[in-house]
Amino acid sequence: MDVGDYTQFQLLAVKIVGRRSSVVVDCVYRPPGEVTAPFIDQLTDMFDQLILLDRLFVTVGDFNDPGLFIGQLDRRATDAFTQHGLAFRPTSAATSWT
Repeated sequence: MDVGDYTQFQLLAVKIVGRRSSVVVDCVYRPPGEVTAPFIDQLTDMFDQLILLDRLFVTVGDFNDPGLFIGQLDRRATDAFTQHGLAFRPTSAATSWT
């Protein structure tokens, strides 16, 4: 499912259709590194596009958006969620193992 073309993160979006309703699930991966304005702009654009679909959607993924201190998230990234009325559940647990 096409919800935009983004260079700051990888995105896979699918629409799951049921008998009575459908949901869009989009998975995001952003490599570790400094949170940049282009990332925030593209994340905001992605949420705008998903909202325009006028369908239930769920966004999951690894955003790698560290804040200034250990255990903190970058406020610009969390604001992108809350400004769109979205809830987020951050984790400090490892999301990959080697």
